[in-house]
Amino acid sequence: MQLENGARLIGRWMTQEQDGYIEVLAIWEYDDRDAFERIEASVRADAEHMKRVDDWKEKMGGKHSLQNVFYNIEQDFLESTVSVQQE
Repeated sequence: MQLENGARLIGRWMTQEQDGYIEVLAIWEYDDRDAFERIEASVRADAEHMKRVDDWKEKMGGKHSLQNVFYNIEQDFLESTVSVQQE
């Protein structure tokens, strides 16, 4: 949904399992913080998407069960240190 609403997936990586944990890192690019907020609002306003998310959560045992799977979710906002030239 983020892609359909204008976000750009730069990459997604995961670590090898260690002590029963796997870390997943996804880097998304947005034009700016306002674009991020607009895209997130559009995603959350999409009733079909939210239904798919809710159905998936239920299939996985419910929201409380997922707390044992996704033990830590973080969002950081980074600024590039490289000058980007637009064409």
